[in-house]
Amino acid sequence: MIKRITSNQSAIKLHAGKQKAKNGLPDFLAFHREELSSLPKALENPGIFSNILITGPGLESNLTLLQEYISGLKKNIKVICDPHPGFLTLAGFPGNTEYRPGKMAEADGGYLLLPMRALTEDSNLYFLVKEVLQTGKIDFLTLPEMTGSKEMNRFHPSVDTRFRLILAGEEGEVDFISGIDPDFYDSFLLRFIYHMKQ
Repeated sequence: MIKRITSNQSAIKLHAGKQKAKNGLPDFLAFHREELSSLPKALENPGIFSNILITGPGLESNLTLLQEYISGLKKNIKVICDPHPGFLTLAGFPGNTEYRPGKMAEADGGYLLLPMRALTEDSNLYFLVKEVLQTGKIDFLTLPEMTGSKEMNRFHPSVDTRFRLILAGEEGEVDFISGIDPDFYDSFLLRFIYHMKQ
């Protein structure tokens, strides 16, 4: 006898398991234990390691897990992550009466974690971040024309912000950015390179 099965009876329900830490590291970082052993020292020494570059496959898709890991290392310092950065999400939006802070202003006094892919897709975004790192200010007059910029008050006073940048991406993205900015490597005194185990 053949029994008819409805779609409700054959539905499969998947439940995402909670990420378990292995020796304090999320799964996707667990095999990078040796490379990451120097990360706490780098975070503790801003005078030596002003910004940090981490490269390897799969990092950008796990940016929030990397943020959680760094937050665990630096409990008293904020770690702001923007997985999909744009001009307005990074710089914020200066209206006529108030300023809606972006991720760079939120990261003041802490760390800003960004994926390199967005900076390679729009090199103007990279140069915005570089300018803010160099000057310590978000200057709205220098922002390029973009969607929504007509409502922006470009004469809003500059916003002071000092943060340490952590870029995560792949080797090809590093090569691309270093090709458009010859000073790129001077900004990143410490560099971690990860290799996925096959």
